[in-house]
Amino acid sequence: MNLNFIKNDKDPGYFKLNNSLLLDTEYHNKIKASIQDIVSFNGHANPNVLWEIIKGRIRDETINYASFKKKTYLQNELKIYSKIEDLDRELNIIYINLLENIKLEKQKLIDLIDQRIKGICFKSKAEWVEGSEKNSK
Repeated sequence: MNLNFIKNDKDPGYFKLNNSLLLDTEYHNKIKASIQDIVSFNGHANPNVLWEIIKGRIRDETINYASFKKKTYLQNELKIYSKIEDLDRELNIIYINLLENIKLEKQKLIDLIDQRIKGICFKSKAEWVEGSEKNSK
């Protein structure tokens, strides 16, 4: 068994039209303008040659428009993702601050209850000392 590692250059492949672009009105306008430009400059050419030029121009415009659309889509996706992350961070900060404020207020409430309990205990001891224990003799 022999392994042959020959580096093959990759072909550019073949052009395949993205059908979803056909629903885009901006794409329609670009293609129409491009065809009108080609026909105005090459109106005297053979119809078969003109058709091949139009197909090549449509291919170029389609590739450029699809790559532009993909780039803008990815940029928008990244912007939204970063905004979500920022809002999540902000929410976490607010949540942590709220938790700290709740803990602080609970501690204040516990301190007030402890003071009230100490006062009640003090009053009950005083009453017990004054009224409960009297010498019988």
